[in-house]
Amino acid sequence: MTIEVTMYDVGLGSAVLLTFKDGDHTVRVLADGGDARAGIRVEESLKKLLTHGTGKRAPLDLVIGTHYDADHLDGLTHIIKSGRVDIRQLWLPPIADDESGRDYGRLAQDESLLVNRFRSEDGSAAFETYVRGKDERRRTLSDLDRMLAWVGENDDRSDQPKPSSHNPSERTLEDWRRVFGEELEAAYKIVGTRGCEHVPDADLVRLSASSYDIIDDLAIMSRPNPAAIGSLIRETKRRGILEGGHSLMAARAQLAHMRVTNAKNAINAVALKALLNEIPTTSSIIVESHRCSDHRPKRFRWTAGLFVRSAEAGGVTATLLSPTDRLVADRRDRLPSDVIGFGAKRWDRLEGLSHSNQLSYVIRFDAEGQGVLITGDSGFDGFARGRDRASEYESGLTDHLKGLSVIQAPHHGGISRHFYRAINSAGFAKETAPCFLLLSHERHSAHRPATALPDYLSTLPAGHGLKLLFTSEPAAEQVAGCHERFASVTKTDREPHGEIVLKCDKSWSVIRHTVSPPST
Repeated sequence: MTIEVTMYDVGLGSAVLLTFKDGDHTVRVLADGGDARAGIRVEESLKKLLTHGTGKRAPLDLVIGTHYDADHLDGLTHIIKSGRVDIRQLWLPPIADDESGRDYGRLAQDESLLVNRFRSEDGSAAFETYVRGKDERRRTLSDLDRMLAWVGENDDRSDQPKPSSHNPSERTLEDWRRVFGEELEAAYKIVGTRGCEHVPDADLVRLSASSYDIIDDLAIMSRPNPAAIGSLIRETKRRGILEGGHSLMAARAQLAHMRVTNAKNAINAVALKALLNEIPTTSSIIVESHRCSDHRPKRFRWTAGLFVRSAEAGGVTATLLSPTDRLVADRRDRLPSDVIGFGAKRWDRLEGLSHSNQLSYVIRFDAEGQGVLITGDSGFDGFARGRDRASEYESGLTDHLKGLSVIQAPHHGGISRHFYRAINSAGFAKETAPCFLLLSHERHSAHRPATALPDYLSTLPAGHGLKLLFTSEPAAEQVAGCHERFASVTKTDREPHGEIVLKCDKSWSVIRHTVSPPST
């Protein structure tokens, strides 16, 4: 059997094609499709590949949307819409409905997953209910912030800002994208950074105890009421909580992170609905959503043209390592569906609020003793034992991080809270076989690779077999001290960006890699 791994050059985004060829049988897996513009290029490449040398079009056996961020999913939406690439199975992430509140505190049921709700007979109504719930909270949080901003600038009670008006008009998917995109921009201005760079939400500010008092007091109001808030303001000023403005800004930052989370979740729901809308009702594509237990992965085996649950080894297998049941439920419950719930929630643990990245699929593919790890933007939180503890990891999951030949660097090489600790707990530093770490991000990124990569590489023995491959040239300061880890470029290619191609026929070789270490 020969194995080929292609990481497409899509800038900041991801699209990875795995090909397993054994005689007359070929298994093809596409993980993500980049953003909408990249999806056009990926689709053209796939169309040529799938019709090469044959009179008929071969299918993609499995397409995986690792998570719902635009730089991963929108390209898949284009590919499905074009109808020029046949797909047998489509796996989409198991994000649970965090608006209904029906399963709060319990493991999510299959029927509560957004992909299943939006695909049901009343899927359009379910989507409208969900996104309008997000819009209601958007207006509530925005009104609360305007009240707090007014507190810091005014003493006159007569001109308090009024709650925003409700717009009951119908909105298209693009309208919803715009509304929540504007909300993101407004919230990012308060915290002074952009979440598109994947800085962990709420890691940017540490709240004082008094800021909790402000939010908890505001939480008793399901909608901001000028008279009630005026009374609250006078009381908090009397207690000196707002003295100097520090606690006020901390409270606004806390609200901003809630606004970011709410908006991101809404935008991801819109992206999911847009993709599902492109699947014809007569389509034979099998759409599924999977998760594993907190202690044991879930294995699938390619059998008769499909990846099906199987405990058998051999052939081509896919082992699902994340998201776990606990992680799906935890991310659903992070932002209570009712503003009143804010007061009861512990907001000292705000890290990783965005559902999408943390619920990325982490899947290991195996064939002929070779392991390839697809990671999306995962922070590997599902591998941590208990409540995101950093020192202990589930061996039932980390055991499957051993003996990997190819690893997609999670989060484009950016922040991933538990990845390096998780692979280290699996004994990665002691392994001697060659291993390739693939990174896909924009050229000269100021944020990728994150400092965790060179920090971890510095702990590996000098003879460790890990090699780095990039689709775009990183900034010199981001890879200082890592140059000896760069895989060699192929002889005819020396460009600042380009796709990565690896091939295994008994042993691994680099077929295409264009990025050399940047000059300092």
